[in-house]
Amino acid sequence: MLVTLQWLREHRRDPDVVLVDTRPAKDFRAAHLEGARHFDPFPFHHTDTSERGVAEFGAQLQWIFSALGISGHDTVVFYEDESGMRAARGAWALEHAGHPKARMLDGALKAAGEKLTTKVDKFAPTDFELKPRAENLASYTHVLERIGRHDVQIFDVRSDAEYYSERMRAKHGGAISRRDPSGLERGARIGRLDEVAERTARAIRSARARSDR
Repeated sequence: MLVTLQWLREHRRDPDVVLVDTRPAKDFRAAHLEGARHFDPFPFHHTDTSERGVAEFGAQLQWIFSALGISGHDTVVFYEDESGMRAARGAWALEHAGHPKARMLDGALKAAGEKLTTKVDKFAPTDFELKPRAENLASYTHVLERIGRHDVQIFDVRSDAEYYSERMRAKHGGAISRRDPSGLERGARIGRLDEVAERTARAIRSARARSDR
């Protein structure tokens, strides 16, 4: 799922590598990696996980990735300013759509040290073939059926304030800023699997301690 900055420097000119800038459009227009295409997944929300809703979600993904010129034979690297939600959401969506080489830039644009440009290169759209991976998505019925099971761990990745009902997202009209509960500072790389596991374990211990208060 992750590619390093070194990998980017070695492979960004490869003909089968596609870079996707997931920042807001104004940031992409201001400056981006040469050859990058733009897709900001943040406004792209889908709340219906019924069978019909998931099918509609897949159709939207197929349209988006066709418009981005993604073929299914390329390596697609999503990036943003930090190793953050937008790039992760884009990579997940492409992986869910069945693409075998969806990647996210670990360390992100601020750490890349690469020359940026305002030029937007032309590319041809494709007919992206959707092969949805059902195991990558948990519907609301899937979650409801597993609440309380000892062999299932459900993570709420909203802010602590939202999780503990101290702030309600709906009252503020959209997403609110939050501290990464895993301890990953903004702009930092995600790192090795063992590092991720340790941060996650710390976050779980912290959440449990707070719940016991």
